[in-house]
Amino acid sequence: MEIRSHTSLRGIAALLVVVHHYRFLLSAEFPPDYFTLFFDNARYLVDFFFMLSGFIIAHVYSTNTGNMGRSEMGRFYLNRLARLYPLHVLTLFWTLLLASYFNGGVDKFLVPLLHNLFLVQAWGLESQYVLNFPSWSISGEFAAYLVFPLLAFIVHRGQLAAFALAAVSLGVIITYDVLVQTEAITWERIALLRALPGFALGVILYSLRHTVTSVEGSAISIFQVVAVACLVGLMHFATHLSLFIPVFGAIILLTWQDRGMLSALLAHPWLQWLGVLSYTIYMMHIPVRTTWSYAWPKVSWWVPESIDGIMLFTTCFALTLILSAFVYRLFELPARNAIRSFRRLKTT
Repeated sequence: MEIRSHTSLRGIAALLVVVHHYRFLLSAEFPPDYFTLFFDNARYLVDFFFMLSGFIIAHVYSTNTGNMGRSEMGRFYLNRLARLYPLHVLTLFWTLLLASYFNGGVDKFLVPLLHNLFLVQAWGLESQYVLNFPSWSISGEFAAYLVFPLLAFIVHRGQLAAFALAAVSLGVIITYDVLVQTEAITWERIALLRALPGFALGVILYSLRHTVTSVEGSAISIFQVVAVACLVGLMHFATHLSLFIPVFGAIILLTWQDRGMLSALLAHPWLQWLGVLSYTIYMMHIPVRTTWSYAWPKVSWWVPESIDGIMLFTTCFALTLILSAFVYRLFELPARNAIRSFRRLKTT
């Protein structure tokens, strides 16, 4: 059963990540980071994706979570691969063509190309992500899928095991913060210290979901408003990932039943559609930005210099949404269904 609120939250988070990467298109006269850290800190919404993904995966596979047989595991991994891989490959080769054309050949990108094809680029192998660099999180997500049966097994051993896993996961995220913020370690080398514990916390949250079922709707609404206000405040002021994790968890728990004022707002059809496109938007936005940034000087001769950055940002943002809708319908969805149909053909 689909959780409508979580679908819309994915879409909003994806849009904010796009703004995070597109804000540099704005002219020097309008730098968003001069006024607030909100859009800079939108990078931490990727960690919200990890937590939300853990919760949703545990929700979808709740009937056999913790006791997945070989057949169930095969179906799980094929479904996950069908969800991630076709669009990943499309955007990977799109950015490879651009990078090789503007940077003198494919040779220098062969190693990262192999890392990306095997979805291991975020496993400590690279100190700087290239090509479609947001796909590092897909690499982290893929690693989380590999350990999901183990996480589910631990969580199903009981509350003590779940709380122990939660403590370890929070400790790993705090360690990541320390290494990046004070030890100046390149975050790309230790990206799995974000992805794996974040996903694990999402799985744990699903096991704790009934803690909010007895809370009245009016109280849920109040808690939702407080949680969103805390998130906005953190994004405006904060710099440490570990501060965001409890707020992300609260928002996920408070919206999973589609109750309360926030969930009512998130039920809007446009936000639901945005959520459906969230993965497509996330994977498409850097190829579109790169392509449009090269094309813009050739088509923007009529744009006044005073608004050139704003127009570049606006048109690039609009193109991302439009192209994502077409790619989802014409490529991603058919490719996903084709991969899933392949297993059904083999078992008949």
